[in-house]
Amino acid sequence: MGEESPEKRQRLTHDDWESKVLGSGDYTKVLPHNEVPFVNRHGELFDLFYVNAAVILKLLDCRRENNDIDDWRPCSVAVAAQMFGSGKTTLGDNFIKQLKEQETNNFIQEKLTGDDWRNELTRAQSAASWYYNLNGCKNMYDVAKVLDYEKFENRSSTEALDIARYIFAKARELGEPVFVHFDEIGDLQLNVKELREAVRRVWELMLQHQGDMPRIYFYLSGKSVPLSAIGGSSSPVGTKWIILNLLEELTPVLR
Repeated sequence: MGEESPEKRQRLTHDDWESKVLGSGDYTKVLPHNEVPFVNRHGELFDLFYVNAAVILKLLDCRRENNDIDDWRPCSVAVAAQMFGSGKTTLGDNFIKQLKEQETNNFIQEKLTGDDWRNELTRAQSAASWYYNLNGCKNMYDVAKVLDYEKFENRSSTEALDIARYIFAKARELGEPVFVHFDEIGDLQLNVKELREAVRRVWELMLQHQGDMPRIYFYLSGKSVPLSAIGGSSSPVGTKWIILNLLEELTPVLR
């Protein structure tokens, strides 16, 4: 018998992971992100808030019990990797503003089960938004130059920990919650894994920080991302896929 096709297997093999690229295809007939209307996104906004708040609450629990975290995979990074024009960038652009919008706030409040979650929602609503376009970035050195060109341009090398320390220090200096959106991550290819490791390193710094823990929320988006950079047994953290549903066509009501 010949080798089974990937479609008939229960699990993906290593070769299958390497062959899968998310969001690839022809986008010539798709609206650019700045022309996509931001409507009907309450579910996606909730998912983006929830996955970040879940990490925050886990870190707070560990701090109270003076515990370290050996396995970070239960902590998930929010990732959107659908096709061009699906609304990935627009979701990040509107996230904090929409958290403060009454209808969205009511939608999220109805799904929260305790005061700790509601307190985190209140904090998130006051967050600053930091947007970084990583188009053309191939490695962490390129990412670092997008973060702060003058600081990193003369570095011989830059690793995930350098990215994490920079973001954490900048957030501490600001003194308020921060929402970090890394957009157009596709050119990093397998180095998306290193970017996710940078996120984990930030969480580690938050866990170890003495005093009130800074709130730093993350969202990664982009097309043409290899699945092996997001999942697999060697992934340093978990993944929460932010799935942007197709917008419903609004038709006039005939009277």
